[in-house]
Amino acid sequence: MNHRTLIRICQALIISYLVTAFFVLVYALVVWKMDISKSILKGAVIFLYIISAAIGGLYIGKKKKSKKFLWGMLTGCLYFLVLFMVTVLSDGFSGHFGMHFFTSLFICGMSGTLGGMFA
Repeated sequence: MNHRTLIRICQALIISYLVTAFFVLVYALVVWKMDISKSILKGAVIFLYIISAAIGGLYIGKKKKSKKFLWGMLTGCLYFLVLFMVTVLSDGFSGHFGMHFFTSLFICGMSGTLGGMFA
């Protein structure tokens, strides 16, 4: 992996996190103004994973001319792993890996893959 590819992956991740920040602000506004159930919020988090990872995959797929789906998958998985590391560092990790961990990793990886494929 060369220097330019590493920079593009970082750019894709930054774009994904900007999308995440935007949607978190929208969700916070909605939660503040309305009474929303936990199941709707869980669905919103999944939607956030899908959109953010797909946009990152779309970006890296447009920049890379070959194997776009693999670059998208890498970006989606890195997106999730950085989120996971932030959770661990903020003491929000309970100490065990449940199905939620693997399901979320799969969702992010596949969303990035789809973004890369549509590039």
